[in-house]
Amino acid sequence: MTDKHYFHQVKIVVAAIATTFFLCHCANRHYRPPVWGDRYTNEGVYRVLQQLRLKNSLIQRIKGIGTLQLQHGNTLQKLRAAWIGEFPNHLRLELMGVTGQPVASLASDGIWNYFIFHPDKKYVQRRVTENDLGRIISLPLSAEALLHFLCGRVSIKEGGEGWMLRGEDDEMKELVYKETEASLFQHIYYDSSTFEVHHIELKNETGDLMLQVSFGETEPKDSPAVPSFLSITNNRDITLKMRIDKTWINPTINPGTFRLERTK
Repeated sequence: MTDKHYFHQVKIVVAAIATTFFLCHCANRHYRPPVWGDRYTNEGVYRVLQQLRLKNSLIQRIKGIGTLQLQHGNTLQKLRAAWIGEFPNHLRLELMGVTGQPVASLASDGIWNYFIFHPDKKYVQRRVTENDLGRIISLPLSAEALLHFLCGRVSIKEGGEGWMLRGEDDEMKELVYKETEASLFQHIYYDSSTFEVHHIELKNETGDLMLQVSFGETEPKDSPAVPSFLSITNNRDITLKMRIDKTWINPTINPGTFRLERTK
């Protein structure tokens, strides 16, 4: 494979990853999931939401390395990855080829999203708004949500609506949550004893599955424990898999890490 063809393939993959990184949600309120009934009161739902919100809340900053694999139909691309994040919404992701050459940098400082594709020095800076959904719809996931997932957490903000649904068994339960200004409903499947999240399904206002996020086993077993693997699949046959090889909890971070400058 020539360098030109390789970087063309990588650019397609990175573009798909960038859509994941930049995407935010717009408001819509038509869909309502079936309610479990009176076995769970609003107070019961609130208690579960609080437990999920507190999961791994000791993690304020995170740093990690691993590998990233993106598959679209029969096209498969593998990249090395390094990331660093700080709550609530700061994240930087560096992507490298298998030999270590820089491929792309993505960052968000909570106000601006940045993207650099290094082979042709393409630079994008876009303000974090709720208007991106109409333009970028490949993977409905923001940098803030990805940061939560890398820490084994679910993004649950105050002021939303929650419903408890009937679980498949006594251990695995399902809770549906929708933020006030969000268009997608989060179906959260979690262990009722540990509140560890197994997977999440994001559905639109008509109940169609738009995205599914699955978590691998947590490493280490003690708290705070982060997943060793993430799998994100959308409804267009695009799957993003991240294998997390090593994680550092609450490292020191330079504030300028989450801003990217145009390369010369």
